[in-house]
Amino acid sequence: MKNLLLSVAVAGAVLAAAVKAAETTDRLAPSPRVLVFAKLAPRLTPEAATRESEARSVIEDWPRSSRKVAEVMLEKYGEPDEAAEAALIWRDRAPWKKIVVHRASWGSRIFDGGDDVLQQFISYRVPLGKFDELAAFDRRIVADRTNNELSARSDSERWNFLAINLAREIIIGWKTPEEAYTTYRLVRRLAASGKSSPYTEGLDF
Repeated sequence: MKNLLLSVAVAGAVLAAAVKAAETTDRLAPSPRVLVFAKLAPRLTPEAATRESEARSVIEDWPRSSRKVAEVMLEKYGEPDEAAEAALIWRDRAPWKKIVVHRASWGSRIFDGGDDVLQQFISYRVPLGKFDELAAFDRRIVADRTNNELSARSDSERWNFLAINLAREIIIGWKTPEEAYTTYRLVRRLAASGKSSPYTEGLDF
């Protein structure tokens, strides 16, 4: 009889523990309503949507070339962090530290007749001894020692990739400015005939 009572007591304790564990699990489980809400959440917050709308309003009266570049960047990187009459600015959009689409070109016509309105920055500390070499390669390459930045300016992201990849090869001694310039022209000519190059597909470092 004692053994039977003991067995019943143990079984009761086990059942009580199981019930308590189930209640705890229920409390910790995510609510189905929360999960559904998360799935239906909008891609853009109202603030982000407003900024993108403001940016598109700003570029309406820009020159066609800069407006076209701005639309490409808006499509790829979303709403900018700043939208002003003179420029749209994005920050921390990988692989770039900063992206600026300028309304006005510097006036440096490039090989295909485009305008250099797209400036893209990376974090890079350029040695002082390399500034003149970079300028000899392309004056649209800007090294900023104060902010530890290196930027390129053209009418297309792929040409900025090309310019910065070649600038780095100058900095680390793989190419002279003349060799880099020759490579730049060659890659541009190949691109015009439909051939691709790793130089234009992203940063290679």
